Amino acid sequence: MRNLFFDIIGHSPKKYLIAYKINMLRNAIQTDSNNLTISDLMKTHNLDFQSQVNKDFKDFFDCTPFKYKKNLLVSSLLGSFQFSLVIVLYIVLLLMNLLYYI
Repeated sequence: MRNLFFDIIGHSPKKYLIAYKINMLRNAIQTDSNNLTISDLMKTHNLDFQSQVNKDFKDFFDCTPFKYKKNLLVSSLLGSFQFSLVIVLYIVLLLMNLLYYI
């Protein structure tokens, strides 16, 4: 049965289940609107051993869940900052253009 699963999916059942759970955790981190801790998110997805979850997460995404969440927050803040900066620059250019014609 394991060989059939491996032939169809390309991974052992154990590896597939780990990947499934780690992807569920990653999706939970991405969509968390309550700002829960990684430990709380792990509990909601029945992931018990934090050191093992950290290792598995790092194997898939090259960082720990905490670092992944931190990177999401930073990129979100930078994205909104860049958007604000573009608006400010646009307004400055409009004002400079208006002053030129006055």
